[in-house]
Amino acid sequence: MLAARVTLPIGIRLSAGIFASAAFLGILKFSSLYPLPSWHAFFIMLGAVSALPLWAIAAFDPMARVVGEIHFALIFIGIMAVLGIIIVVFAHWPLYADVLALLSSCIVIAGGMYSRQWYKLSGGCVLFCAFLLFATKISVSFLKSGDILHLGMGLGLWLSSRSNID
Repeated sequence: MLAARVTLPIGIRLSAGIFASAAFLGILKFSSLYPLPSWHAFFIMLGAVSALPLWAIAAFDPMARVVGEIHFALIFIGIMAVLGIIIVVFAHWPLYADVLALLSSCIVIAGGMYSRQWYKLSGGCVLFCAFLLFATKISVSFLKSGDILHLGMGLGLWLSSRSNID
C-alpha cells in the first residue's frame, strides 16, 4: 500500500517495496508455492540492512535528500545492501542485521520525540520491542518470536508512517 502512494517520499516507498517483497516471498515460502526459500531470507536481510535505515532517516528528517530524491535513495540502498551482504553473508556476522534494525528503531523513536509526533514515537517503540523480542528469541504466549516480529513490524511501520500519510 505505502509503496504505491505517489504522495509519499521516494525513500519511504522504496523501503516499503522491499518490506512488501520480503512479505510476499514469505507467503510463497510458507505456503510451499515457491521452490527457492533463500530469496525470502535474502529480502529479509536486505530490509534490515538497507530499507530500515532509510525508513529511520525518513522518520528523523523527512526533508533529507536521501529520502526525497530517487538517485540519492537508490545510492543509499545500494551501498547499505552491499555492506550488508559483505558483513552478513561473507563475514558470517548475522547479528549485524539485528543491531542495525534495533538502531534504526531507536532513530525512529528519536525522530518521533524530536518532532513530537506520537504516532511516529509509538511506531518506533513497537518496532524496537518487536526487534528486541525477535533478536532474543523470546516467545509470548502462543506467539513465536517470528510472529511477534511480523505483527510488530506491520504495526510499527504503519504507525511510524502515519505522520507522512496524514
